[in-house]
This record gives sequence, C-alpha cells and structure tokens, in this order.
Amino acid sequence: MSFKQFLKEYQQNLQPFLEQFFEKEERLASKISDCSVQQLRILRDFLTGGKRSRGALIVLGYLCTGGKENDEIIKTSLAIEIQHGALLIHDDIIDSDDLRHGKPAIHRQYEEIHQSKTLQGDSAHFGIAMGIDEGDVGIFLALKILAGARFDPLLKEKAFGTWSDFLLKTA
Repeated sequence: MSFKQFLKEYQQNLQPFLEQFFEKEERLASKISDCSVQQLRILRDFLTGGKRSRGALIVLGYLCTGGKENDEIIKTSLAIEIQHGALLIHDDIIDSDDLRHGKPAIHRQYEEIHQSKTLQGDSAHFGIAMGIDEGDVGIFLALKILAGARFDPLLKEKAFGTWSDFLLKTA
C-alpha cells in the first residue's frame, strides 16, 4: 500500500473518532455555557480537513513496530491532530495571519463574532484572547485523549515526557 493510500484510509478512519470525541465534549461543555459549546464547534470545524499526516505517521510508526490495537492508536492519534491544530491557532496569532486553509484564522473568526454581536470593547483584542484560549483548549483536549489512552502505563508515561519536551521546544 502506498503512503498516499494509507493516508486516505487513515483520514476516513479518524473522522468517526473525531466526531464522537467532539460530540461527547460538547455535551460536557453544554453544562458550562453556550460559549463553551461554540468554542468546541469552532475547533472541530478548524480540525476538519487537512492532510492529517502527523496522526497518520503516529499510526504508521505504531503498526511498523508491531502494534495491534488499531482503533486505540487511531483514537490516540487524534491527540496529535488536535495538538497540531492548537499550535497552528497560536502561530496564526503570533504571525498576525488572517487566513488558514483559505478560511479566516481562528482569532479572526472570533473578531468577526465580536463584531456581529456588537459587544463592547476591542474586537481585535477579543479575537486574539479567544484565539489563545481556543489553542489552549486544543492542547488540553489533546492531553485528555492521551491520558485516557488504553496503553501500557509505562509507555504512556514515556509518551507524555516526549510530548512535553516537544511542546517546550516548540514554545
């Protein structure tokens, strides 16, 4: 199988897990506020599409080293996809980018929400603040997925260490 075909299959296999995960998180968020639900929907929409090569490489590496729990590693790879999206949200703010994948960057979407609701205050500042929060939510959700993964606890501990080191280097 070519990597292109593997990537296509991965994308198809990941989507149901992504949908289930966000549906569950939205139910939990509905107990907090409508704004929390909206935030998760914006993040889900942001994560829909793209190549998803990072998550696919996680799955491929796992399978190449003898891993057998295909559904569990696909669910866990969603953490990498969410984390990557979260870092891109922060990156768009840092670089003052207006667009991501041909759509308004997350902080620009929040700026538009602020303007459409005619809220008081500075729309640009609101967009940046909510964009930072949105990226943070993504990182926290990714950590939640990894924490809940059903793999050997020692392997998870090592994965958390590697992941933490990566995030620190990225920051």
